[in-house]
Amino acid sequence: MKVFASIIAGLAFSSVPVRAELPPVNYIAHEWGTFTSVQGADGEQMSWNPLLASDLPKFVYGREGIFDLSKAAFATRQRMETPVIYFHSDQVFNVDVEVLFPKGRVTEWYPRGVRPTKRKADQPAISWPGVTVIPRESKEASGLAKRLPAEEAESHYFAARAAEADYVSVANGDKSPEIEKFLFYRGVADFIAPLKVTMPVTNGPEVRLENTGDGILQSAIVLRVGEGFMTITPVGNLEPKADRTIAVGDPLPIEEGREKLGAMLRKNLSGAGLTSTEADAMVKTWDESWFTERGVRVLYILPQAWADSILPLKLTPAPNQIARVFVGRAEVITPQVEQFLTKEIDRAKTDDLATRTDVVKNIRSLGLGRFLEPAFRRIASQRPTDRDFSTRGWELLSAATQPTPTFSRR
Repeated sequence: MKVFASIIAGLAFSSVPVRAELPPVNYIAHEWGTFTSVQGADGEQMSWNPLLASDLPKFVYGREGIFDLSKAAFATRQRMETPVIYFHSDQVFNVDVEVLFPKGRVTEWYPRGVRPTKRKADQPAISWPGVTVIPRESKEASGLAKRLPAEEAESHYFAARAAEADYVSVANGDKSPEIEKFLFYRGVADFIAPLKVTMPVTNGPEVRLENTGDGILQSAIVLRVGEGFMTITPVGNLEPKADRTIAVGDPLPIEEGREKLGAMLRKNLSGAGLTSTEADAMVKTWDESWFTERGVRVLYILPQAWADSILPLKLTPAPNQIARVFVGRAEVITPQVEQFLTKEIDRAKTDDLATRTDVVKNIRSLGLGRFLEPAFRRIASQRPTDRDFSTRGWELLSAATQPTPTFSRR
């Protein structure tokens, strides 16, 4: 009891958390995250940049004003979105955490971590030395919920706290320790995801999936989201080097589809190793993005061996059990979207303000959100010598992402 009392005192009153020098303990670590890629209808995985401000809270490190390493500074093939690491134990203990990302870089994180400005591929991209894990139902955890950082603005970040997990305490120099229910980080990379998605130029609702990797891609689902509707087509597992052509299913009202898809994903994520509350937290985190963003996408669960290779995680001492559940998201720029944007950009080759304003309105009607940038990037690459087309397209993109479109003089 004297050891626990000293820990409580350190958390409550000291600027530096007291390390709990306890014998080795049993603990479990669970992690989830998403790797998002954007592909053309021919399966080419594209570099892209959402050109939208981050929805992360201001206390997250890596944002502009802290270290200015936000993902918005990079156009890359992969956006590593919201990995979080949870801990489960019945004792207070300390753990050193190192995340390697040989083919990428970590851009945002919380609590405070160590991120080298220059590193080699075999060095951690982010690390948290001496993390104190405090069981959520212990006396030591009393009052810690009130010390979680908060912000009035809405953010996907906070949904991850809904999972039943232990608290973590991380030193913050001379300030009070930073308290959270997980370790959070994000990043970018340029590798090729193991799922290739192609679509025919015709209007036929077919999608061809090809597993180019060496592991099984689990629980794949093809989604098509339009204005007020959604189609959900379960594919199941896709064996290594296998391919399959899928006919897109019948549409459902959007709310009915969200409920059905949410239940399906929770079951799949739990089957991959997450607890029910962790799976629910992941679905809540990405509900709006996965379920309501217009377009065609494929969601699938990546093999843990793939995650261990792309994103090695070292925990010292090692856990008794670890589950790393990463969802791959392949966003597809359909032939119809490419044709529509090309036509609208060509139509905007005029000084007539009314026509250009109408073009912007039509572009917005696609509802592509953060995937509008890669769609423009895609069609601009198909006409590399037409500088006027490219310049006009990017001007329209800028106008379409502003509350009130403005145009330069031509």
